[in-house]
Amino acid sequence: MQAFTLTPKAIHIVRIDPGEDVLESLRAFIAKAKVRQAVILGGFGTLAAHSLHWVTHNRIPTENRFGRGEGGIELLAVNGLVV
Repeated sequence: MQAFTLTPKAIHIVRIDPGEDVLESLRAFIAKAKVRQAVILGGFGTLAAHSLHWVTHNRIPTENRFGRGEGGIELLAVNGLVV
């Protein structure tokens, strides 16, 4: 087993207002704050519209499907990496 203790340089809390695009807002914040690497620990909220991407199987080449929708959809968990 390996374990590491990290001391973060900064912790940012970002609020995205109603009507703002989530991805565009996060990209703008990352650029403004000059974030080069980060981990997104959590997020939640409701979207008025959404775009989804599915990879339908794990073979190469993949088969991609895309969907769009309107109306409220709940985000119960948001996490990810900024690299």
